[in-house]
Formats: sequence, C-alpha cells, structure tokens
Amino acid sequence: MDRLIGFKVLRCMTLVMEDIDPEYLQDHPRYESHRATAAEFATRPGATDLVDEAFLDDAVRRGDWCHYMTDEDTVVTYGWYSSAAVPVGPDATIEHSGAYAYMYNGFTPPEFRGQHLHGYCMGQGLKEAIQRGYSGLISYVEAQNAPSIKSVRRLGYRPFGTAVRLNPFGRAFTLNSRGCRNYDFRLTIVQS
Repeated sequence: MDRLIGFKVLRCMTLVMEDIDPEYLQDHPRYESHRATAAEFATRPGATDLVDEAFLDDAVRRGDWCHYMTDEDTVVTYGWYSSAAVPVGPDATIEHSGAYAYMYNGFTPPEFRGQHLHGYCMGQGLKEAIQRGYSGLISYVEAQNAPSIKSVRRLGYRPFGTAVRLNPFGRAFTLNSRGCRNYDFRLTIVQS
C-alpha cells in the first residue's frame, strides 16, 4: 500500500522516568556512553559514514544533540534528540510541544543488534532530558516495524496516538489522532 498511495502509519509514544525499565538507566557493562552536540558529533572521525552532512547541518542548526555508545572507536548505537520540529523525509515534519524532547533517528548497526544497546542509549537520553527540564521523551515507530515496537515497549515507552500519512494521486496529507493532539504531536506536510 505504501508504494501505491504513500500510506504510512506511525505509532506515537512517550517515555517517562516512571515507566522506563531501570536496567536501561545503568551504564552498559561493555560499551561506553557519550553525549555530543550535533556540532561535536560532526567532528567525530567517521561521522559522515553514520549520517550524511546535510543531516548534521540541519541538526546543528536546530541545536539537536546525540547520545551514542562506542566499542573503542566504533559507534555501536546512536539516537538523536531535539526540541524543535524535525523533518521526516523530503516533505514532512514532526512537530511537538516543548514539554518532551523528541527522540529520532536511532540506529544500531546489524552486527551489534540483539544486545538492547539502543535501550541503554535511550536511557541516557531520558536522564539528560529530565535534567534539562523535559517531562520525558516523545517519539514514533512505523507501525509495520514490529522489532522496533517490541524494543521500545520493552524499554517502557507508552503509546498515545497514531499519525497517518497518505499520498493518493501525488497529493500528500496527514491525519493525527486525538491522542496526538493531547501531546501537541503532529505529522505535518511542508508546503512548497
């Protein structure tokens, strides 16, 4: 359906300190955790092997930050955080209230998956968000991505709504559930 009419369903959710599995608030026993501004991450050797320069430029402009974990010099997982609206593809953005830090673009390379590394990394992100005065993290997972949904639920994320993107006949529009409105969370098409 996605190819025919550009149909995408996003499961929107929050993570707060009361809901997180306490295991993920601990340091990982094997890998080292790091926090960097987007500008700092951009200077890391191999940063553009992980995310492209345009992504880093946008993240710097917004003031986004990154939590990542390493095995010596190898990045084993990362996730990005923002207090601003963030693009989702070439013609849409996620907008949200300033009450939560928006967690996005999390990734663990295939050779490091299965160790719950992204959960540990998000635990560090949640701790920082709370220290910065946010209520917690807010994010989404595409509905068809069952492994990611399982992962974030194990961590303690709770769903609050659904955002849908449709693109029939080349005309894009979105629908955001009432639950999304309760969190000022919107998938929005950018008009060109």
